[in-house]
Amino acid sequence: MTAEEAIVAVLAADATLTALVGTRISPAIAGQAGARPNIVYQRISGKEQYSQDGHEDIPEARIQIDCYGNTYAQAKAAGERVIALLSGHRGGSIDMIFIEDSGDGMDGPSDGAESGIPRMRLNTRVHYRRA
Repeated sequence: MTAEEAIVAVLAADATLTALVGTRISPAIAGQAGARPNIVYQRISGKEQYSQDGHEDIPEARIQIDCYGNTYAQAKAAGERVIALLSGHRGGSIDMIFIEDSGDGMDGPSDGAESGIPRMRLNTRVHYRRA
């Protein structure tokens, strides 16, 4: 299982989050398009871990998660729920998830509208085991 698949499994299993965004959790190729509120994720980088004994099978992935809403309150509620679910999470193939930073604001409109799209951005660091 990839780090992305493991994160999506945690998010999709939470009734509180799915009440906010439904099943709209998708890779970054979805972008801002489509129905909101929604969650978009993408791998920013990854690296292998090594010790004196050689390669360790606990890679690290940096995953960005963007929570979009029709309103700031929707984006913020989804983002805060994602933090509650993922910060310090351990289980399954995930050894630990760290929330590195977060921020919020407005993304430029993609549909020609005058106002931007409310967003909360989370940068995570995920230590996981390949399955």
